[in-house]
Amino acid sequence: MSATEEAPPAAPPALMSQPSIGSVSTHVRESAVIDAPQHKVWTQLANMTFEWWGLVSTAEACEASGPNVVGGCHTLTFADGTTWMIELREVSLTNHSLGFDVITSSQDLTCSSITHTFTVHSVTSSGQSYFEWETNFSNDATLEVVEDSRFKKLDAFNDLAAHMARVMAADAEAAAAAAATLAEAAAAARTAAEGEEKSS
Repeated sequence: MSATEEAPPAAPPALMSQPSIGSVSTHVRESAVIDAPQHKVWTQLANMTFEWWGLVSTAEACEASGPNVVGGCHTLTFADGTTWMIELREVSLTNHSLGFDVITSSQDLTCSSITHTFTVHSVTSSGQSYFEWETNFSNDATLEVVEDSRFKKLDAFNDLAAHMARVMAADAEAAAAAAATLAEAAAAARTAAEGEEKSS
């Protein structure tokens, strides 16, 4: 290139191809198939006792708050001693979903707001349930908080699956006991009827 020729213009920075440093998605959605019917899984979630979640030691409704009262609050105590105060934000019996906000925590919350939503769908081909757990954090949530939520959901799905296996086993045992009681009553009635026929 001669001294009189102009150099070609420099290429602009490829901004769109560069990773966004520090950008964090504040939305987490995880799901799992649970080997139990939709109505049974929904019952365990909607009662707000959180017995199925291994991380939760106790869950208590605030005074005058029923399990499905929108605006009602509940106190969750976790195994490590942390407590959450949560407020039920919405309940849909039609869609089998509920949402709640984390209002306060005994440990400082690292973001301004946290909203959890549970939704249970029916897997009609198998009679199982499809459980979806969605969490929305405020924009000040860190990547560590978001990823911790993701992994805790995956562990919680295992807890729910194990809990539902126990529930289903207990229900089957109760049904078998009820059937046995009915069979015994029917047999006793037949014996009594036969005795009356012989004595007449």
